[in-house]
Amino acid sequence: MAIEPQAPLKDAEVTKTISGLNDSIELILPGISGGKAVISGTWIGNIKFEQFIGGIVDGHLLDRWDNIGSFDGTTGAILSATGITNNTIVVFIGIAGVKKIRARFNAWTSGSAIVTLRGSHGASNVFAANLIPRNLKTEPHTRYTNIISALVNDSHTALRGDEYGIPIFSDQKEAYSLMEKAFVVTTNLITIPTNAETPFLLIKNPTGSGKILRIFEITVGLLFNNQNGIFRIYKNPTIISDGLSLSISNNRIYSGSISSNMQAFSLPTTSLNGTMLSGFPIQQNSSMQRLPVLATLILNEQNNILITIDNAANNMPSIINTNWLEI
Repeated sequence: MAIEPQAPLKDAEVTKTISGLNDSIELILPGISGGKAVISGTWIGNIKFEQFIGGIVDGHLLDRWDNIGSFDGTTGAILSATGITNNTIVVFIGIAGVKKIRARFNAWTSGSAIVTLRGSHGASNVFAANLIPRNLKTEPHTRYTNIISALVNDSHTALRGDEYGIPIFSDQKEAYSLMEKAFVVTTNLITIPTNAETPFLLIKNPTGSGKILRIFEITVGLLFNNQNGIFRIYKNPTIISDGLSLSISNNRIYSGSISSNMQAFSLPTTSLNGTMLSGFPIQQNSSMQRLPVLATLILNEQNNILITIDNAANNMPSIINTNWLEI
């Protein structure tokens, strides 16, 4: 079986205007060996440069964004890992082997920065696809297809099911959490005074977020004996007022974690609830239940999701927890 090295890969370049806290630009270039950034525009803030290495050690996914060492391409001065506050050329140090690099406004006051990221490859790589022999048409297929199947069905990517038989991608969720792209919001317990349908949780993907929201889990609950309720999900309600702003938390917890680009509110006021997507009854004494959405709710910019509660009795304490990805 002949193994061929991958043909030399081209260098890459990407340019984007970034504006706003945590707005960023990424250059995806597996096997990168060197790179730089060119910054221009009129802006006030701090742009931080980060690298994404990736990898699995002892079965644990260690993918994360880390600081990049760099120096000023104009003055030659070593730059702080905290980033830059002015237009310049930044040359990166020690990034051989990383998968992605990015520039991100980790502090922003005003204006827009035009950022160009450039990267070059080191030695060519050998990929799994190159393990297929050139004369595959004349050799037995079985052992090669088995190899590829084993790679595709590795335990870290295999589809599994939870206790309800709903398939989940637990390692993908973990990966997105490690990459700081997974978020959670809770309404906490709120007592609903009436037994009429009540707008309960509003999630908004605002204009300019630059992200797509994928809801992968919603858990709901009622704190009341011998009563039931119905949760309904709507898209794009007609909003009179947003309600109480809720704190959205990154699933990766540390002092510098990335903030969500979404907005969430409890008890909004609507004139129309919008188009109903689904409804889920909660049976008597069932406490918390998970709604089987499995990342099927995908929210682009300028779109909203509303979840309502219709309880069977007055003054029933209710709660919703929602997990999503921002990609």
